[in-house]
Amino acid sequence: LWLFLAWRQISYPLELYGHEGAIVDHVRRVLQGQPIYGAPEIEFVPFLYTPAYYYLVAALAWAGDLAFVVPRSVSVAATIVSMVCLYLLTVGSAGLALGASRVEAWYALAQVDNVFLALLAIAITVGVFARTVRGFFVVGLIFAASFWCKQIGLAAGLIHALALLLLGWR
Repeated sequence: LWLFLAWRQISYPLELYGHEGAIVDHVRRVLQGQPIYGAPEIEFVPFLYTPAYYYLVAALAWAGDLAFVVPRSVSVAATIVSMVCLYLLTVGSAGLALGASRVEAWYALAQVDNVFLALLAIAITVGVFARTVRGFFVVGLIFAASFWCKQIGLAAGLIHALALLLLGWR
């Protein structure tokens, strides 16, 4: 049911959330080779998010309509990744997470948060199952990627590292 609702929302031609148009503006600047960050202008004021989401959407812009289809598709894919990680960690939590929120309220919107949450979920899942130094190095790289979506990824990575140390990893 969630996938059906998300699929219907992806192709909706208008903004569903107040920031979606601004997200698309950021991606257009990347595609046009303009800087994302700088002094505010009348035509453009940058968000304070780190740039990974904008570059990811720009890299996939060839796949479809930049207006809303590509950014929303990235959000839906990121949500699916998050739900797979939740399922791997605790069976049943993915369905609970999807059922607890209306689809139009969060998971299928063009926004940075879904990719950030997917990277966070991947890092935590890999961290739970990692047994080698190489595995924990990969966890660190994934947390670094989450930081490049949202700055709070740094705090999440540090908290996860502390939890792993307290739980007795070596």
